[in-house]
Amino acid sequence: MKKKQSQPITDEMLYQMGVYFPPGTPASESFSRKTDFLEGNRIISLKRESTYEAMLPKLNMHSFLNLSFPMIDYYSASHYYNIIKIIGKYIQSKLCKIKNEGSLADQGILFLSELSGVYKDKLSFSFPDPKVHSGAEIASATLKTSHILRVEVKGSEKIEVYGGIGSISKRKPGFYYMRNNPNYSVEIVNISFFLALISVCSCLHSIISEDISPLITNIFSRQLDELNANIHKYPDYAPLIQFLKDKETVPLEFLFRKFNKSEGHPQPYYFSPNYTIYYKLVHVFYQVADVFQDVQNEFHHRESLHKKIATAYITKKNIPLSIQKAMNNSAFLNYFGYVEFDEDVDLNAVSKIEEEYRAINKQYFSGLSFTDVTLRFRKLGKHKASGLYYPSIHNLCVDIQNPSSFIHEHFHMLDDQLGDLSLEVDFDAIVKAYKAAFLNEMKNLDPAVRKKLNGSSKYNLKYFFRRAEIFARCGEIYFNRILNVKSSLLEPSLTYAYPECEELNTLIEKYYEQLLNELANSTAFKQAV
Repeated sequence: MKKKQSQPITDEMLYQMGVYFPPGTPASESFSRKTDFLEGNRIISLKRESTYEAMLPKLNMHSFLNLSFPMIDYYSASHYYNIIKIIGKYIQSKLCKIKNEGSLADQGILFLSELSGVYKDKLSFSFPDPKVHSGAEIASATLKTSHILRVEVKGSEKIEVYGGIGSISKRKPGFYYMRNNPNYSVEIVNISFFLALISVCSCLHSIISEDISPLITNIFSRQLDELNANIHKYPDYAPLIQFLKDKETVPLEFLFRKFNKSEGHPQPYYFSPNYTIYYKLVHVFYQVADVFQDVQNEFHHRESLHKKIATAYITKKNIPLSIQKAMNNSAFLNYFGYVEFDEDVDLNAVSKIEEEYRAINKQYFSGLSFTDVTLRFRKLGKHKASGLYYPSIHNLCVDIQNPSSFIHEHFHMLDDQLGDLSLEVDFDAIVKAYKAAFLNEMKNLDPAVRKKLNGSSKYNLKYFFRRAEIFARCGEIYFNRILNVKSSLLEPSLTYAYPECEELNTLIEKYYEQLLNELANSTAFKQAV
């Protein structure tokens, strides 16, 4: 066999091909066999993902979390009922809409199957015709509607319940029969209440099985610790502990109680939820929903920031040369990546503000600089705000007529720059204490202010109860009330937004003192910044 003729590739040929080696570097040594430079996962984007943006899609998958739950004391028994009532109304309205479209037989069954989630193999749904089905006939005559839902719990012993779709009858739940046949009776229940309990259990199972965030995981862990501590008092907690510990489904049996066999009832069980378990499940659900609404409100707030007219984060054109010179020589450049002054600023006042910030930063923030952040002193009248912080583009804006908003926005910046601290487990106790104190003091406010807080204006409860907003306001409380800091950069307004509460003050002092100590001592924080 003839050998193939080969010709060595010269440097000149490589040069013609577009490959060039520095003088004195042999071609054979310049190439490497290494082709995989990933060393782990491929980087898809250089944009730092917001914790809020990461959590929202996962929680959005659970439609019940989107419902508007009242912000009241969720330790009261009436609150549990209100939550289930809101979910029940949502389910009933969906079924009524499907009924009006004339598609209960297919779309209704599909909706209920999705609703039951983890229990769908244990439940059977049907919409029997009262004219041909004896049980449906009794339910229809009792509830005064021809649209009857029958739910069967699959198992060794037959359990079935009936309810009406769009029924306005006020009949109490229980067993009913026709006078001409008293030996055959069916159980009629508040079907919205029944389905709401099932949906809460299914929703919680889905959430606990997912790794959404440490904040959500902590809700389940905290509840498990509490139940374990009281198991000797309440043995009924056993299935709930099993659910929280091993992520097993809460058995449907907790919805039913067994009849005494000697009494000869038509079926062995009747619908009567174990309220020991029911209260705890709804309590956990509400805490998850509360976090979801916090995340959703913050996300929508951040979206709205970028839709405002005359956006404060865009550098103004035609800035006078004297102002540009002050910007380029500002002491703030020791701490921020870029600084902008409005043309109407008093440069003498600015120099005093710079000195105050330098002293505060050195005393409390360990002299940290935030080179990724832009600082702007602007007129914010059109924004109806004395300060703004844009997390997605790291812009801190302070109104030139209200420099006292600086520290508030500075805490917003810290929250964002250090990885959404307001969404961490350590901050959760402050969130709950702040909301409770705010609502407690709200009872004594002027009716006009209460109306505004409960309304849909910009500064309503949703605004003040955003976790990022609570983080910034509690940071102000720490500086103003606990450290007694006096500065042009700090003067809290809207006194009702800074509730007085001994428990809240204690939590704030402990949290922010620890945070500032970590800023001073931890290189990890400094590297993150």
